[in-house]
Amino acid sequence: MDNLPNPNWCYQVLEISPTATAQEIKMAYRQLARKYHPDLNPGDREAEDRFKLIVQAYRTLLTVQSQPSSSTYTRTTPHSDTTSTYSTGGVRFHVKQRDRTSPSPPLSSEEKLLKLSTLNQVYTLLKRQNFQQAVDTAEKLAIRFPKDPDVQPWLAVTYHRWAKQLISRQQCDRARIYLKKALQADPHNQKLWREIDRDYKAIERQLMF
Repeated sequence: MDNLPNPNWCYQVLEISPTATAQEIKMAYRQLARKYHPDLNPGDREAEDRFKLIVQAYRTLLTVQSQPSSSTYTRTTPHSDTTSTYSTGGVRFHVKQRDRTSPSPPLSSEEKLLKLSTLNQVYTLLKRQNFQQAVDTAEKLAIRFPKDPDVQPWLAVTYHRWAKQLISRQQCDRARIYLKKALQADPHNQKLWREIDRDYKAIERQLMF
């Protein structure tokens, strides 16, 4: 499926580099799954939650790696608190970039599992082209994990995919709303800006006829 962000947090769960090969991913999964398997840690709830997270991360990476390498958005990460102005399709934004030295507090095993499971749900909904339901699910997750660097790109993707669907239905006013939301969710994604600029031009062509 096109234009889905790479779930980098999965590599963190499996304690491997994002450049890991398929064999290295499989090996890391097997080692961690054995270490935290419930049968080897009876009564240990934390180990059980970690095991579920490891399985979920591995399954997600298997799915992502089956997609073309061009399926990920490229993003630039801000290095300091600055305010940037962006403009496309007649839409102008002032976006404050967050300082990298103020990271979000670490998530518990339960929170990581919730986030990963819900992002997988969003992925499945997008794959099935249930765009409006994907938007609803991603928005709820963004409320639960505001400003999360993993959640925000997916929220932008769901908005963008729904907007493109609305454009195909010639619902241009609604499409503009979700294009704007996509840019606000992931404002430093240069590829997203280029794609949405093309979407605005497609809307303009529709309105000419």
